[in-house]
Amino acid sequence: MFRSPETYPFAALRDPRAQSIAFPLLAALTSGCGTVACPEAFVNAEGVCIKGESPRERCDGIDNDGDTAIDEDWPELGRLCGEGLGVGECVAGLFVCADDEASVVCEGAVGPTAELCDGKDNDCDGVRDNGPPEVCDGEDNDCDGLIDEGVLAVKKEEVFDGLGSVASVDGGFAVTRVFGGQLRVETYDNTGARTGHNDDIPTASDVAFLESDAAGSDVYLTWGKLNYFAAEAHVDSDLIPVVVGSHQLHERWDQSTVLFAYEPPFHPRVVASSRRLMGFEDPFTFSFVAFGDDLITVTEPPIVSPEFPVVGSYEAAGVWVVWRADQGIKGAWLGNDGIAVVDNDLGPGFNPSLTTTSDGLAMAFLDSGDALLSELDALTLECREGGLCNARLESESLLGPAGAPTDVAYHEGSDTWFVVAGRQIIAVGRNDTSAVVNQLDERTELGDTPNLADVVVTGDTVAIMQSSPSGGSALTFLGCF
Repeated sequence: MFRSPETYPFAALRDPRAQSIAFPLLAALTSGCGTVACPEAFVNAEGVCIKGESPRERCDGIDNDGDTAIDEDWPELGRLCGEGLGVGECVAGLFVCADDEASVVCEGAVGPTAELCDGKDNDCDGVRDNGPPEVCDGEDNDCDGLIDEGVLAVKKEEVFDGLGSVASVDGGFAVTRVFGGQLRVETYDNTGARTGHNDDIPTASDVAFLESDAAGSDVYLTWGKLNYFAAEAHVDSDLIPVVVGSHQLHERWDQSTVLFAYEPPFHPRVVASSRRLMGFEDPFTFSFVAFGDDLITVTEPPIVSPEFPVVGSYEAAGVWVVWRADQGIKGAWLGNDGIAVVDNDLGPGFNPSLTTTSDGLAMAFLDSGDALLSELDALTLECREGGLCNARLESESLLGPAGAPTDVAYHEGSDTWFVVAGRQIIAVGRNDTSAVVNQLDERTELGDTPNLADVVVTGDTVAIMQSSPSGGSALTFLGCF
């Protein structure tokens, strides 16, 4: 019986009866098939029909399966690939065969990256320098020219019994508050954490006001009601405070013989940078005393300054003073003889506060129920060219009583102002010469509107103390904790 050549190919060739069939078949099997289709169960392998399964196509630029098509299982080959094609800094790539010859990969594409403030559209969304939302990291994440604006964390200390004040010292803050019939000076680090270090000052009088100011590691205090006092404390590198001296002011400051006492906002101020204590010794007499390196000088008679009107709200910083005069605010550079070297009308408003900066001065004040901010030239006491001038802090929550105190401090690294107006704490950035309220907090825990306010900066942390007439004080920290 004839057997197929696939089973016995050589036997078939020896059988004369099969030669007429086998030779033509073998010729077809062993020669180039060309366009002739191979018989069933045989495959065309590069022009030769052989027995076996069809080879699989590989992604390699060759027709592996003999169907005259190359890499047909990957139709995406050669097409553009990648994210953000043709937008911003993104660059399109091409699909090419992968090393495993069984898949494709995108080669040469440059996709979106995190947006940088470099004038380029790094994230390929069609807009340059529109970074992600600002986070508190000391960087300008959203590329608006401001650092950490509107994203400061808030730490609120409990409302203390009694008045309080806060000053900026090297490495942290010195907080002074009325505590058990005495003044307690305690420290916080620049993350707003209490160190547990404190020192106390006995006081034999009621306290209607409490003020503090610091230069480096030296803290100066003034307080009183009918009698006025001043003290000095030193804070070492471990934030341990030590009270080094306390004195009652000269008897000319004594209010015990009159029918009223100078409670806020008419009380004396202490200025650490110029070593001065100043205020109204009576309703008509504005005076100051320079105590230099020895606080005992405050026991001597103060120098009268004839430049000031009848008692009004005022504030001092360095050798400069601003005060309410008639319907507006005036400012002066007060010489050591009590005479104003430079004075200027600063416009309408009341309850001014003042701070010094590397570029001059800044004044916060109230007008028509709103808080305003001006940057002043230190020599002329006029609005500084290119700076904020009577910039109204737009916010629905800033409306407050005329008696609300203000205070202001500046953080140079983020070009941010921190303004206290009554119970409100306002972080203020700028857009060219316009003020922008970046963050607003309010200490609603204070039942009364505060009549004392401090705001100071240490490093990248801001501390605020607000005290109300009822004797409660709220301490707040803002920063990247």
